[in-house]
Amino acid sequence: MRHFPTLIAIAAVFCCLAVTPRVTAQDDQPEKPKLTVEDYVARSERLRDFGYPLLARKQLDEGKKLDPTSKPLLIEYLRLFAQSEAGIKDSFPYVASLRDLYPDDFDACFEVARWLFLNEAPPLPPVLKTKEDVNSAVERLTSEMAVFTKLAKYILKPEGDLPAEAKGANGKPGLSLAYLARCAKAKPGQGEVLFMAAQDLDLRGQDFDRWSRTSKAIEAPFGTAALDLYKLVLPLYEAAAKTDTYNVGATTRIPNLLLRMKLYNEAYRALSAAETVQPGNVNIAQTRLDIAEAKQDFEVLNDALKKLDELYGDITSRLDLSAAKRIQDKKWEFSVWLAYRELQDYRGNALGDAIHAMLDQYPDFLELYYLDARNALQLAQATDDPTQRTHLFEVVVKALDKCEAMGAYFADWHGLRGAALWELGRYEEAADQYDIVADMDPRDGEAPKHAAAAREIAEGLYNADDYEVYRRQLSYGDLRDKRKFLRMVVTRSPKFFAAQLLLGKVAFMLADWETAWGAYSAGHALEPENLECFDGAARAAMRSSRLKESLKLYTDLNELEPDYQGCARWVGIMDWVLAGGESRKQAFEKWLESQSNSTTPTARKNLLEQAVQLEPDFAEAMVELAALERVKRPRIAETYLNHALQVARDDDTRAAAHRERGRLFLSQAKPDQANSEFGAAFALIKGDGTDLLLKALTHHQLAEEAKASAAMRKLFDEVPKTSLLRPTLTTLRTLGLPSVDSAGPMKLGPAYDADDVLTFHARLEVEGHGAGQSGEERTLEFDVRLKVIEKPITAGIWRMQLTFENVPEAFAELGKIDTEIKISPWFGLTSEPNLAGMTEVAGPILQAITEGFTAGLGDAYVSAPYVWKNDLTMGPPHFGGDGVEASCLAEKLGDSLVILRRGIAGRQLGVTSDEYNFSRALEASVTLGGTKRAIRDVEFRILKKELTPEKDDVAYSRLQVKLSAK
Repeated sequence: MRHFPTLIAIAAVFCCLAVTPRVTAQDDQPEKPKLTVEDYVARSERLRDFGYPLLARKQLDEGKKLDPTSKPLLIEYLRLFAQSEAGIKDSFPYVASLRDLYPDDFDACFEVARWLFLNEAPPLPPVLKTKEDVNSAVERLTSEMAVFTKLAKYILKPEGDLPAEAKGANGKPGLSLAYLARCAKAKPGQGEVLFMAAQDLDLRGQDFDRWSRTSKAIEAPFGTAALDLYKLVLPLYEAAAKTDTYNVGATTRIPNLLLRMKLYNEAYRALSAAETVQPGNVNIAQTRLDIAEAKQDFEVLNDALKKLDELYGDITSRLDLSAAKRIQDKKWEFSVWLAYRELQDYRGNALGDAIHAMLDQYPDFLELYYLDARNALQLAQATDDPTQRTHLFEVVVKALDKCEAMGAYFADWHGLRGAALWELGRYEEAADQYDIVADMDPRDGEAPKHAAAAREIAEGLYNADDYEVYRRQLSYGDLRDKRKFLRMVVTRSPKFFAAQLLLGKVAFMLADWETAWGAYSAGHALEPENLECFDGAARAAMRSSRLKESLKLYTDLNELEPDYQGCARWVGIMDWVLAGGESRKQAFEKWLESQSNSTTPTARKNLLEQAVQLEPDFAEAMVELAALERVKRPRIAETYLNHALQVARDDDTRAAAHRERGRLFLSQAKPDQANSEFGAAFALIKGDGTDLLLKALTHHQLAEEAKASAAMRKLFDEVPKTSLLRPTLTTLRTLGLPSVDSAGPMKLGPAYDADDVLTFHARLEVEGHGAGQSGEERTLEFDVRLKVIEKPITAGIWRMQLTFENVPEAFAELGKIDTEIKISPWFGLTSEPNLAGMTEVAGPILQAITEGFTAGLGDAYVSAPYVWKNDLTMGPPHFGGDGVEASCLAEKLGDSLVILRRGIAGRQLGVTSDEYNFSRALEASVTLGGTKRAIRDVEFRILKKELTPEKDDVAYSRLQVKLSAK
């Protein structure tokens, strides 16, 4: 299918009202239009949004030359400074200019208010040394509260004149609330104004509340002031919650505000609304816990702790659940829970003292013994005194003995005990504890490793210090440093199998074949049936020219685990090499050298040629050499491949030769012969199905769509988990694609019959900003009619008659289109229909239709998980090798299905801006329903941003199409 027309081209069609005048000689070098301040500001906004603050600043500086007092210019300077974390000294001149030049303008006042809100110095509590200090603090509080109250009420209901407090004595007030009041007068009821005012007053209220607890002398006035501020905040949050933009932010803050107002029942009811708009919010869950403690309600407490455990799922959350349950089972007062919670405020020896004091009153409170043990472990790890460390680890074990019953349900009890026993040198006992952890918590992948290590240390294979050095080498770091430390470890502890194995891997990656062989062979001697080490030893022997040892290792490995990592093939290769003379061995060495990632293409070709000269029957080398010769010397490449097929010793090499012959025939425009070769390759080795995909693509090139579809279905049937058709988990996470949980394979594409008539209402939108685009949104609406002529079951394609109805008069030519379209469920539009010169308008509609008819994974049944990709088949729009794309079944309700397809490319993949100065994103949604899985809606949009070659602007464009069944 054709690529999308550019959005600028589409907009041009929309805007075209007359024939463009002929260009004269004088117009060869048209003068560029002069830019205005607004143009420079718009450029800065786009550059800032695209991550180029320095380029954005350059545009603003150019605009400043034209009009340094421009309001949009001053505001954009502030926003740029805020994003780049500039200092107050840099940004204040622009704040002052906005304040003085535009004292009543909404946008200017809001930017000044935001700047003051973000840059206000943290308020300090009053210093109370004398009675006069107290009186002075209360007087200041009274005057401030009067200002806050007037401004808050005015912001909520801006009626009448602006309060004097919003004007200031000199017209330059220093409160963000004063400028928010000016905003409210200019535009009442704006969500951003209400929300910022609520935040400002809320923070001040919390300051007053905190200060009220610093001295009895100011407890009453500051406590009352805090409550009064909260009363002003509540209606502001409630008003902001009614706006679309601030609904979530305001709604989620209301429960905690009501809690601080001591309106516990109201706060509890507000939690439902907050959790509805933002489920899984930790702050909301914590507020639920705070309400439970304030109400001293065990039922609410249990609910809160369960929700927190669902969110955190860590040791502390599980311990809190256990402690709360014990308090209730023992019928202790709620105050016991509050005392338990206060323990989190203590650290070190103070925590130990507090735990022991509480245990004196509640000796049956087992969770306190666990806390005591954990605290002792932390103290032990923090001290350098060996005697004290040993004593504290013994304290850990004794404390855990007193809460032994927790071991029946609390895996971390055993983990803590295992850690202490390890430090005490009681490795066998530690191993037993880690085994229990592994059984109780299968998600803990470290416990089995610790258990195995503890037993090996107990056997004297190595010591705990070497184990710690080994563990540090598992993290990311320089391979040469890892090799150095691991060499020291295995020198001291040659029976440390895991260290030998890791050293073998590191050395192999560094192409240090001798060290790799030494480590792998030593590891193999320690654990002869470890397959990974077995294979590593065979590979290292081969790389270090120990060919006889390599053959024996590969042979033994193949007997232990048939064809592990393709070892059966290597048995044949090594046997063949050893059966030949010295020249064959030299050829093999050349071939191995050519496989290195550091070998240049030219050097690789030379090495392969030398290998073939030394051993004319070296099939593997000939296949690789043919691939390099395919383009420039195809006849020589064919000769290599023909001979390779005659002398190949295994199916892998034969399949590779057939595949390469297929590619060669394709390059020579011999698709039938290529198809035969791809089929032969797949018959020998299925692999990931590449050969079958190539065969399908070849059939597609020959317009044999039925055979192409059959090949694709066979690929998905025989290699259902192939990476060619299944996206990785990383890709799904990158794209944010969900997938439904359902049972059984499903067909996900439409199932219309011949003669079915489909009618849709189409809406086409285009928009472009920057790089000379108009910036206007253009829309076009009309109807689309499709009549099904033939289903894919006949020839592998949908054949349909396409017409357009109810088209605007300016696009009358669109209404004259009456053409046949052909869509493959796998490969999309198979030929370009006659669109009567209206491609720019009809093309996106055709793409939307194609989206609907390629919604599933071709015409195959899709099994769980219902995620797939078809970017290699060129069916949907895609971005090629630099993009990520995938599809999923996002919703299933009865016979209604929603399929999502997303793709991104360029900087949205996280590539540095120095390399990629563009960003593209696609999203398509197809809704199907009914027994025929009829298309109900198709909607897709493409967004694109690209830095201009001059690096002075970002071209932004959007194309969006929606088809709705009538």
